[in-house]
Amino acid sequence: MSEQLLGEAIGKLSVLDQHKTPLDKCQCVQDTLSAIAMSISMHNDKRSSSAASSAASGTKKADASLTTDDMIPLLAFVLIRAKDAHSSLRTNLLYTKEFLLTDQTSSPLGCVKKKNKR
Repeated sequence: MSEQLLGEAIGKLSVLDQHKTPLDKCQCVQDTLSAIAMSISMHNDKRSSSAASSAASGTKKADASLTTDDMIPLLAFVLIRAKDAHSSLRTNLLYTKEFLLTDQTSSPLGCVKKKNKR
């Protein structure tokens, strides 16, 4: 796996700190996961098109699909390569966890501070 293949995902995650709201931070992570999936899909398409010539010679082509088990190491790779994101990931996760997203009509800001249960 190379940085070139996952460059778009690395770029998306490296701007995580620039997002201010929990929703924007969650969307950034979702965009990163989508970019990983798209990169792998394009890589598999290129491999399958080059394998099409070998299929004509009788070799079977394996159908590759991206599962969650495949996604976790790829996300770890992207996280390590996104230099700014991994240093503040814990802070961003705690911030996002502390604020629950609500319906826009019930809260003017669209989020509410989670109440501590004691």
